[in-house]
Amino acid sequence: LPATASPWTAVTLEKVALDQGLQAPAFTALVFFFFAALEGAGLRGGVAACERDLGPTILKNWLVFVPATFINLGFVPLELRVLFINVVFFFWVIFLSLLINNDEASKQV
Repeated sequence: LPATASPWTAVTLEKVALDQGLQAPAFTALVFFFFAALEGAGLRGGVAACERDLGPTILKNWLVFVPATFINLGFVPLELRVLFINVVFFFWVIFLSLLINNDEASKQV
């Protein structure tokens, strides 16, 4: 999709919708399958993780990344976009790590 002079265009909204509607669920599911494979749970473990966690994770992802992606595509200069979204992603990964570790700690108690 082409760049636009104004961030308040349908093209920017289309880019955000494509990114968060297609890319985010696909790559999040891929991460669940990857970690299931690393943990020895295989394909069934990946399917179980997606069934259990994909929906809630995507909803939390959208709370962070829909606004961040809109800001990134609409306002951040092209040369800084990768840096901006990687900073957001850095804090997202910290949040997910804390969430996962908190869940695992509560299961052990």
